[in-house]
Amino acid sequence: MIGLVVTAAMSVVLIPPYGPSGAAIASAIGYGAGGLAAWLFFIDLVRRRDGETALSASLTDARE
Repeated sequence: MIGLVVTAAMSVVLIPPYGPSGAAIASAIGYGAGGLAAWLFFIDLVRRRDGETALSASLTDARE
């Protein structure tokens, strides 16, 4: 969802002055933002120690 919003915003800003190159740059920025958001979400998920997650059992085994 973050990638979609960033791509749309960058498209509005970059396509009028730069045309197809602006669209490519907007897409690249959107993909990067989406990837960064997914990575940060994953890091947050892994670092949670109070709540149970799908990864909790395997992480507990790996830390011991």
